[in-house]
Formats: sequence, structure tokens, C-alpha cells
Amino acid sequence: MLFNNFKDAHHHLRLEGSHTQSVIGDDVNGISSIKITGHRDSLNEFLENGKYIHYVGIGSQKTPGYPTLNQNAKKQIPFLKSGSNQGIFPVLYKQPNKLVSLLGYYTVIKTEKKMSPAGFTYFMITLVRQY
Repeated sequence: MLFNNFKDAHHHLRLEGSHTQSVIGDDVNGISSIKITGHRDSLNEFLENGKYIHYVGIGSQKTPGYPTLNQNAKKQIPFLKSGSNQGIFPVLYKQPNKLVSLLGYYTVIKTEKKMSPAGFTYFMITLVRQY
């Protein structure tokens, strides 16, 4: 499913929160949606034709998907909560042509701490598509 922008997708899918936030969720209920903007420097990865996504956690980013400071573990609690309750949420992706696509509905299967090429620690969240 293609949309002109995140705002249109957000409205059509009736998602909670602001269309400008890349991650919507909280410490109690977990993640309710993720919006990914493609960038050549991004550490986000799409594997097996989008079945799995390695997503850079919540924190300061120089460009989409590239951390500029060490990420705080407390900010990752919505991902941990989604992993423990197997919450399913939509993932939207802004393509290089600026169109937004619904990649599918995903759940969190793993959260791990990594080191960026610039020497910052960040959290890599592994998502798996459910449908």
C-alpha cells in the first residue's frame, strides 16, 4: 500500500499519536507504530526481502538511522515491552522517491546493544514481519 507521505498513511491507517514521530509507543503498552526514512548512511537493515528489519533504537541521530550519541537503555523500554507482550504494529517506510509504503505488521524479537562506526553505543531492534 502506497501513500504520498507519512501524514496520509497515518490518517488512512488511523494510527495514534503524531505523524511526525518516528516511533510511537510507551512503556506500558509498547510500540504502536514505526516510521522509517531511508538514508544512505542509515544503520537500519532490511533482510530477506523485508521479513526482518534491524532498526536503530530511540535516541539522537545525525541522519535517519545513524546515532550521534550513546543511546539510553531506558528509552528502549517500549521495544522491550512489545517484545515481551508480542505486540504487533505497522511499519511504514519513506522511499527515496518520497512515497511512503506500508511494509507490513511486525513484532520485536530481539534487542541488542551495538557499537556504531563512529564509536557510539546504540540499540539494534530486530523486527519480524507477521503479515
